[in-house]
Amino acid sequence: MKTNIFQTFFFMTALSFLPSCADDVPEPLDRAIQAAEQMTSASMLERSAFYAIYPQGTPQQFVSFLFSTIGAAERPPIEGSGEISPDEEESMRNIYLPVWPAGVSMTHSTPKADLGMQVVWKWDNGQRKLILEGYADPKQPPVIVRETDLPIVQPSPMARMAAESALEMGGSAQAFQ
Repeated sequence: MKTNIFQTFFFMTALSFLPSCADDVPEPLDRAIQAAEQMTSASMLERSAFYAIYPQGTPQQFVSFLFSTIGAAERPPIEGSGEISPDEEESMRNIYLPVWPAGVSMTHSTPKADLGMQVVWKWDNGQRKLILEGYADPKQPPVIVRETDLPIVQPSPMARMAAESALEMGGSAQAFQ
């Protein structure tokens, strides 16, 4: 009985610290991390040209793809940018499609001092993970770090056609090696 009371007290105490940790993450940066995680979901990857080009693609290849000309075309629209209407933006959110928050940049490997608030995409090929670091200030440590698995999926027929077409038109599928 004492053990259960102690465990409950410990659990409740630990939970009380969670909101204070989340306060350190600016809301747009938190939404950007969530959008990045959505971008790497199996359902989104099935619609991506990535696995049509790299059937056994690694996390590093995915990050490089994301910053290539073909991958950049697959990034979510930026809220309020005019890429889509406000109604389309709301519809996308309602069906859980990612919309990238305005004012948050996206980069890879290391934070860029000139970008301000940003999500830095990194990888761990050995564990097949993507590492997302959120920086409120690129001169300070990240305020949020998330790791997510990179699932291997079969690309849809439309993703295969899009990949083939983009490559035929001279698009690049890797931004770096």
